[in-house]
Amino acid sequence: MSHIYDTSIADRLTLELSYLEFKDSTVKKPILCSACPGWVVYAEKTHGELIVPYLSKVKSAQQIMGQIIKSKNPDAYHFTVMPCFDKKLEAARKNNSVGELREVDCVISTAELKEILEREDCPMESVGIEKTEETGEKYEGPVDYLGSGGYLEFIYRKLQNNSKEEIKFTPYRRNNDFMETEIECDGRKIKMAKVYGFRSIQQIVRQIKSKTCKYDYIEVMACPQGCINGGGQIPLKNGSRTEKKAHFDQVSKYFHENKLISLPAGDFTATEDLQKFLTSWNVSVEKPQGLIALAAQI
Repeated sequence: MSHIYDTSIADRLTLELSYLEFKDSTVKKPILCSACPGWVVYAEKTHGELIVPYLSKVKSAQQIMGQIIKSKNPDAYHFTVMPCFDKKLEAARKNNSVGELREVDCVISTAELKEILEREDCPMESVGIEKTEETGEKYEGPVDYLGSGGYLEFIYRKLQNNSKEEIKFTPYRRNNDFMETEIECDGRKIKMAKVYGFRSIQQIVRQIKSKTCKYDYIEVMACPQGCINGGGQIPLKNGSRTEKKAHFDQVSKYFHENKLISLPAGDFTATEDLQKFLTSWNVSVEKPQGLIALAAQI
């Protein structure tokens, strides 16, 4: 292993691209976030032309990071560690490539990483960040990773001129995995929703089918409670449903208390460290077109 990259660099690019897409008046609304490959495959295979035209055209952070790495170093073998098994499907898609090179060569889940370390007699509990630094260069991004991408929150706050006020969410029909909010911008109310898990996804699909969907932007994730609860995450073995719920709450609390889920402030172009990083990788951020070059069709 020669380099370790903090994916928050690509997270930030993905967020900025999503905001630019949302502001584009020619893009069909509602925009359905397409960062979750499980959700995208379900939409394509089950609902086709009913849903696919609404999917965001912005690639996920995993694929954008791969695009940057392979553009800089075509011979690199790029593997990622993700909380989701479906990220393997995303990496294998034919259109996720730089020329004939795959943007991502291999994806392993956090649970698989734990198993690999245990086979090498190196339990994950004994591995600190100082040990990963010894394997090669480590590039930290200026933005902490956002639990399920932070797409809705980022767009909301950009529309609100980066206000740090708490966003008020209301559960749809008492479903805490379907949360809605609204913001007034340029004289009109913009409605948004976070939709996690297939029970919630089916509700939003029914709304689109019946043409009763009132939202402008919807952050969709296949896993209930979002990516922190991803299928590839390290499970609590032999635990009851109640114990697993308590374990998830503990993990979520850890992320929040340690600011592992926090929103970036201001425009990323003003962030000196990220600006230097992108310049060194020949990624133009002077104009929106420089960012749009990193986006691709689903």
